[in-house]
Amino acid sequence: MPDSWETTYGLNPNSAADAMQDADNDWYCNVLEYVIGGNPTDPATHGVHPTETNGGTTYASYP
Repeated sequence: MPDSWETTYGLNPNSAADAMQDADNDWYCNVLEYVIGGNPTDPATHGVHPTETNGGTTYASYP
């Protein structure tokens, strides 16, 4: 995660450990929140939501 993104959301840019933490307890770790465009401090935002259809194909949906 870029240092600027970590700083914006109150994470520690000097620590790699916070990448796997879940700052807002929404089951999305901080690095996943970054990748999908979510906000790691707001459990209501996740950016892109991975979803699966009956055919087994995975799509990305936007809230």
